[in-house]
Parts: sequence; structure tokens; C-alpha cells
Amino acid sequence: MYKEMPDSWVNGLAGKDASAQDFSGYDLTEINLQGSICRGCSFRDSMIAWANLSFADFTDADFTDAMISETDLRNSCFENAIMTNAWLIPVLAVPEQFTKSIGFPSCNANLYDPRTEPKKSEDD
Repeated sequence: MYKEMPDSWVNGLAGKDASAQDFSGYDLTEINLQGSICRGCSFRDSMIAWANLSFADFTDADFTDAMISETDLRNSCFENAIMTNAWLIPVLAVPEQFTKSIGFPSCNANLYDPRTEPKKSEDD
């Protein structure tokens, strides 16, 4: 069972410095961390779904055993982020974002690369 996220977290952390915050074990459904600095944050055992984590800095963050689903991770930094046993199913991200992360679970990841989105025809 996940802990309930405080209402102030839903949109209150977007673009802010939330470094070292403990999000462990929370249901973070629909959280908006776009443009946030989350260096050293813990997301252990949390569920992140239908969320916006784009353009954020997750350097040294811990995502061990986290479930990340239907979430926008575009242009976010995961340098030295611990990804052990995390599930990323499906998320908007590119593999290059995780090259400097630790324990990236490629077998548990379904990355949708927005760069490969089919172009619409003029008839659409």
C-alpha cells in the first residue's frame, strides 16, 4: 500500500528545488515535477503514474523498486540515479538518458522515444 501524497505536491514542486526530498513509498500519481531539481531525492518503492517529470534533474536520486508508468521523462537527467528493480512501463524517454544511471533495468523498461513519432500526412 502506498502513502497518500500531500495535495501541495501535485503542482507545487514544478520548477522548484526539491533536492533530498523523501518521496519513498508514496503514490505520486499525476505529480508535476517538470523543471524541478530533485538531486538526491528518494523515490524508493513509490508509484509514479500519469506524471510530468520532464526537464528535471534527478542526479543521485534513488528509484529502487519504483513503478514509473505513463510518465513524461523527456530531457530529464538521471546521472548516477539508482534504478535497481525499477519498472518504466511505458514512459516518454530515450535510452541515452539512462547511460550514466546505476542498475538501469532494461528488461523492465518500455521507453517510447518521442523522436521517432510518425509524421502526420497532409491528409490527417
